[in-house]
Order: sequence, then structure tokens, then C-alpha cells
Amino acid sequence: MFRALAGVAAIALLATFVPVAAHENHALIVIAGKVAAVETGRLQLDSFDRTTLQRKKLWLLIDAKTRLRIGKERVETLDLRPGQEVDTVVQSEDTPDGSLRYRAIQIRLNQPKAR
Repeated sequence: MFRALAGVAAIALLATFVPVAAHENHALIVIAGKVAAVETGRLQLDSFDRTTLQRKKLWLLIDAKTRLRIGKERVETLDLRPGQEVDTVVQSEDTPDGSLRYRAIQIRLNQPKAR
């Protein structure tokens, strides 16, 4: 019972601070999907957009500040390949032409579950 209450309190606390951590008009977004392509400094993610109910391919910028994880373990490098499932935390940024770009804050590679 105590663990359940502590978990709910932790989620409520996290939900309170996430919008504060983002810059004004730059939301933090969690996007899950499959890696479609990998290039130097960016990653293309094939994800499902729940608002339009369609699949979308998004380019995410990756830099030295991007945190990498395999499951819960933090790692220095990830060998990402097309088809791998990842969860990402991204921050949207405005570009000079008025469109949005997404900068990856964290990339977590989902490990296949052992059978």
C-alpha cells in the first residue's frame, strides 16, 4: 500500500515539474516508435500520432547532451539500427522558418523480453 502511494506521489510530483523544465512554448514530449533511419547527428523515428491516427516519420536531432539508455541502464553509446523500438523524450523547438524541430533529450532502447 505504501509503495503504491509513494508511486502516485512521485508521478504527481514529476508531472508538476515537467512543464517547468521546458522553455516557454517548448514542450517536452514522449514519443515511442521504431527507428527508421540513423544519420550523423539525427535519428528518424516511425511513430503513431494519436491525434491524427496516422503513422508519422519524425527526424530527431541528437547531440552530446542526449542521454542514452538500454532499459534502465545508462550507456555512453547506442548502436541504433532500423527496426529497433525506442522510447524518446524530445523537446520541440521553433525554427527560423516557423516550423518545429525535435531535439532528443533521452533515447531509451527497449530490450526484447526474454521468453
